[in-house]
Amino acid sequence: MPAGRGRGRLTVLADIVRAAHLDVGDRIEVTLTRSLDPREPVVPADLQRALQFRPVAREAFEQGPASLRRAFVNYIEQARRAETRQAYIEVMIERLTERAQRQSKRKS
Repeated sequence: MPAGRGRGRLTVLADIVRAAHLDVGDRIEVTLTRSLDPREPVVPADLQRALQFRPVAREAFEQGPASLRRAFVNYIEQARRAETRQAYIEVMIERLTERAQRQSKRKS
């Protein structure tokens, strides 16, 4: 995050600071590399089927940023049981529909 005068600031989780035996104010060197991971998530078949029958939710899913699509796919893939997974998909469909409705109201 910008710190002014062309400098940047990096926030580090406390767990990482402790594990690295660092203290507040310590200087560290950080090397950033570009991720070559695909930006678009692989949409599971059950999610594709659910979106197929919910055009408003599908459009919201497709029009949202890739990070939102990845978050939804990751959320669904956390489910261990089929029933839980289906429940997660239904929650996601509801949230996407609500998102589309809010955006529609803003445009009016």
